[in-house]
Order: sequence, then C-alpha cells, then structure tokens
Amino acid sequence: MSIDVEEDETSSEEEEEDIDLNPKNKNVKKSVPKRKRREKRDKKPNKYPSRKKLGVEYDPEKKKMTPETIKLPEWAKEPNLRDKNGRRPGEENYDPTSIYIPPNSLDKMSIFMKTYWEVKRNHYDKLVLIRVHRAYLLHYTDAYVYHTECDSNIFQGFGYAVAYMYPAAVNKHCQKLLEKNYKIVLVEPTKFYEDKKDAAFEMYQIVTKGTFIEPNFNNNNLTSRYCLVLTENKDLQCGFTYMDTTTHEFFMGEFQDTPNRTQLRSLLLRTTPVEIVYREKSLSKETVNMIKNMYWKPIVTSLPSTQPIGIESILYRIKKYITKNNDRLDSNIEILRNLVTMAEESCSEESSSCPNYWILQGVYFAIEYLEYLYLADIVFQKCVFFLDYGNQNAHNNPKMILDGQSVHHLELLDVPYLSNNQNGGALSLFKYMDKTKSVFGRRMLKKWLLEPLMDPIQINERLDAIEELAHFDDISDFFQLKVSRLHDLERLIHNIYNYGNRRIFYLNDVDAFVKPKVNIFIEALQQLREADNIMKFM
Repeated sequence: MSIDVEEDETSSEEEEEDIDLNPKNKNVKKSVPKRKRREKRDKKPNKYPSRKKLGVEYDPEKKKMTPETIKLPEWAKEPNLRDKNGRRPGEENYDPTSIYIPPNSLDKMSIFMKTYWEVKRNHYDKLVLIRVHRAYLLHYTDAYVYHTECDSNIFQGFGYAVAYMYPAAVNKHCQKLLEKNYKIVLVEPTKFYEDKKDAAFEMYQIVTKGTFIEPNFNNNNLTSRYCLVLTENKDLQCGFTYMDTTTHEFFMGEFQDTPNRTQLRSLLLRTTPVEIVYREKSLSKETVNMIKNMYWKPIVTSLPSTQPIGIESILYRIKKYITKNNDRLDSNIEILRNLVTMAEESCSEESSSCPNYWILQGVYFAIEYLEYLYLADIVFQKCVFFLDYGNQNAHNNPKMILDGQSVHHLELLDVPYLSNNQNGGALSLFKYMDKTKSVFGRRMLKKWLLEPLMDPIQINERLDAIEELAHFDDISDFFQLKVSRLHDLERLIHNIYNYGNRRIFYLNDVDAFVKPKVNIFIEALQQLREADNIMKFM
C-alpha cells in the first residue's frame, strides 16, 4: 500500500491530468466516436425489408422511367394486347378489364409474378398490390402509375419495373389514387412460408372510390360518397340502389322515366354518386352518355352481363343476406323483408309483373357488386334499408323530391356559372344557411334542404321546436360547443363492424390490424361517453 502511494505521489502532473479524464470517473461522460455509433445503429434489426430482400436494385438513372421503357411481356405490349376473348382495343365489344395470357406463358415465372398476372387476367384496368413480407409490391405499369401519382421511388428489379408501399402508408396513398379514379386490388398471403415455392396468395379486397371503407378517408366532407347501382329496360322502367358503405345505408327505389331522362337526372343531382355501376347492355346509349357527361365526372363501371335474371334468382340471393339478420328487430331491415314477401306471394311466370320487381333487381345487382368487391359480408353486418320514392307524386311520400333542374336553377348546392371555381359552393343557398357545428348535423341540413316536408303538421312541429330553442340561448350555445368536439359518430361506429370482419384478421398481421381496431374502439367509447354526458345535461 505504501509503495503505491509513493508511486502516486511521484507521478507527474501530466499523469494527474489523465486520471481526471479517466472514463471511470462518474462526472465525465464517455464519448463514443461517430463511426461506432453508426455501426451500432446499423446492427439494429430493421422493421421493414431491405431492397435486396425484396429483389430490387436501386439505380438513380432508372428512377426516371417512362411507360415505353417498362419491360412488359410481348403479349402485354400494345401491338399484341387483347382481352380474354381475343379482341383488340378499338374492336367492338372489347373488354378493357381483362387481358389474354397465352397458355404456358407463366410457367417460368416466379410465384409472385404468377400471382400478379393471374389477378391481372380479369382485373387489367386496376392497380394490383401484392403483399410480400412487410410491403406491398406494384409491378410494370402499376408501379409507374404509383410513381407518378404518389411521387414514390421506382426500381428495376429482375428485369421489370417495381415499386413498393409500406402498410402504414396504404391508407394515405390509396386516397390519392382513388381521387384520380383508379381502382385497387389488394392481394394478401394466406400461407406463411420460408421457401418461395410454398407461398400462397389470395385476393383480399377490390377498392373503388365509391366503396372505400377506411375510417380516415374523406372525414371532412359532409356529403356521403354514394355508389349507385342502376338498371332499366326499353320502356325506361328503372330500378336503382345507392349505398354508403361507410354507414351501411342502402336507398332503393324505382320510377318510370321520360325520354328526356328527367327522373334519372334528378336522382343523379340529388345524390351526386362518385361511382355508378350497371350491367352490360342493361342501359341505353343515351343513358350512358348522359351519365358520363355529368359535371362531377363519376366513375362508370360496367359489369359483364350473363343470362337474364329471373325473380326466383333475385329473391334467393336477397333472402340469403336477410337470414343473416334474423336476430335484428330493426324496422329498417323489415322494409326489405316486406318487399320480398310481397313478391313471393304475387309473383308469376313473368318477372316484370311482380310488385317492386325493379326495386328488388336493383338490390340484387348491389349485392352482386359487393360480392365482386369482397365487401358483402362486411357491409351487411349492420345494414339499414330505406325507400327512395324517386317521384314526388308517389303515395305516402311525406317529402317533396326536388327536380334536378330545380336544384340547379335555385342554386341550392352550387352556383352553376361558378362550378369550375372554388367559390361555386361557397355562394350557394346551403352554404348561406349552414350554421351547424357537427358533420352529421351538416349532412342532415343538406338532406332537409333537398327533401323539404309536405305535411303541414310536421312542418309546424319543426317550427315549434326552433321557436322553443330560441328562448334558451345559453343552453343552445353550450350544446353547440360540446357537439362541435364530437367526431363523425355514424361512420365511427360502423368502422368497428368493418374491422370486426374475421377475414381481415386472418389475412393481416397484428401491426396492421389489431392496433387500428383497438384505437378506433377506444375513440368510439370516448366519443359515446361525451355524447352521453351532453344528453344527460340536456
């Protein structure tokens, strides 16, 4: 001990300075070189796969790609492009939704490319997103569209263009693509694999602008994004169903139209659907041209027509979904049950002579389209049906249905000569009257404006309620303040049912499914608790 002390005492001043800088000293932080910090960061496991694992190579020169430089198979290039029936673009009855793939042309391709072209075979007009590991891959022209519309990177992997999208950004980028009127097919793996040869994929959902059910899509817009299913015959007898897949609301009706399509034009201007669906050859050319020339430019989808649909097939498919809701005592589902019962009791060999035949046919086509999109089981979990009379002279109609020209000339929703300007809607009658504080209140005001009451008793009751509220300014101000903090409860509650689909849970991982579902459920509970407190105060 004494020897050590002597050595310490005889140490130089430089050694004493080294002792002060010793890392063992608690008061001095140990400095780590920048190089070592970078190496430690690189050793951490990456949550997302690398480009090498995805099979893509980054080349800055190839990022600026054009449709002409995309290496498509020979049978997919424009000179050789055909639909599944062998017709070329421009020929009569050409089907742009399909592509002809020669036999044995997919044998030498990987399992991912086989899956891509098998989906493209019947969905050539859509963007195909295939999930591999923790990313969705887009190939060929789909990758180029995603690159141009969403400003994403595009790579040249395995000799073809490829881009990838992470699940966290799917909702954001899907909104951009849908607003550009693109349609999207989501393909998910159904089998976890180690070897690529054992992989298995399945189409999970087809996403369109009128049927997108994600909770964050278009929340700030007061209008419902309706998808209209339409059918008519040579005598201009029309049946229709328009639906809002976010609130699971179905509006069905029928009408006898005029050669000028007055009733149909009024229906379109009242609902302004973002997507219109019809069966091939079920609408006349005049009707299709009128739909395509509407000022808001809706998506027009034509489904392939098969054999004529009889009343028995219509009732069988509708009853299939009614039986799933037998435990519900809701009067709104009872409306559809009554229509089916009336048709069964009085239907004959001639389908068109059955009562409410065109209404039921519109519902049948709506179910068929939802099944085509893999959405029928989700939307029908909690569906609500309403009758839209479509004609103000219909019996037992308590509301006035404004004609399309009336809505146009009265400038209720938009000023026609300013429709191309952002101020067109701001100068409308609805915008002048709108003093609401909530999204659902704003939707109700719009509905009241377009469908005014005709019964004097109901009109007086509404006026009495307004007069009574005018005497309680403090309560009204407090109620408006509280309601303005509420979210869109109608859509929020139905999103719980949308995420409750077992098929979604089976095909998605925990990060992509459980967390959003829990967050939506917690948010719904908080909003319902706030709404309950408001009602208790009132």
